[in-house]
Amino acid sequence: MFAKLLLGLLLVMTPADPPATAATAVTRFMEQLDSVAVQPHQARAEAIRDRYRELLVPLDPQDLADRDMDALLVASMTAAGLANDRAIAKHALAIFDEMAKRSLLIERRYGDMQQLYVNLRDFEAARAFHAAFGDEHVLDPVPDVLPAADFDPARRSVLVPVGMGALQARNFDATQDDFVLVVADPLCHFTQDAANAIGLDPDLHAYFANHSRWVAPYGVRLETRLVDAWNARFPAFPMVLVDDIRTWPDIDYWGTPTFYVFVQGQVVETIRGWPGEGRADELKRALGIRRTDP
Repeated sequence: MFAKLLLGLLLVMTPADPPATAATAVTRFMEQLDSVAVQPHQARAEAIRDRYRELLVPLDPQDLADRDMDALLVASMTAAGLANDRAIAKHALAIFDEMAKRSLLIERRYGDMQQLYVNLRDFEAARAFHAAFGDEHVLDPVPDVLPAADFDPARRSVLVPVGMGALQARNFDATQDDFVLVVADPLCHFTQDAANAIGLDPDLHAYFANHSRWVAPYGVRLETRLVDAWNARFPAFPMVLVDDIRTWPDIDYWGTPTFYVFVQGQVVETIRGWPGEGRADELKRALGIRRTDP
């Protein structure tokens, strides 16, 4: 699964001649998003920033026709989320504000804008947005995020539910043990299928119960009840949420489920997805698990 910020809104594109209108600029930009979507995160982010500066930054929201505004806003929010870029998010807010002045915003865009800030882990901006619009529009609550006593924001980190809708930011040490990191979405049925199959396989269950870390990617809604429900259903595979993905440079794909095998702090193998037949044999080979049953 891609980050939910995409929202199923990638558009059909036209050939790459110089853009004559705002609509064609947006269309061509979205084509670029589609073409780089499967690239590793850092390469994708750089490509998105370059194309955004080239095609969309020159568009002044105050000069655009009403009919072009929503597509531009969707393109800007999607780009900011995929590139994890707060500068693009600032441009998205300028577009949002201009649309608000013209009474052009559909209801879902309020939730989309707040979710963008949450995805970027810009909780200060998310709370300010909620304070400005939460009384008139249905918006998810923004959870309280409390840093652990020794938390270092420059190091790899996760968000851990700590009750009452709150999260604690904690650092994640990838060097303490060899393990498999599972990028997992509590609502993704492929992730659920994987957890069910692993739980039913004695060899995999024994390994994963002691040597797996389940982390929800940045596109997942920060509703602690979803993670709490997962942890109640799969107590052997407790889930936390990723904090700032910029502190995870070795994780270049956040689709779910994805299995990253860490050995001595380094990713040595990656297994993506969970097809109908599963990936039990691949996981056992990658993890060096030998069968224990007759």
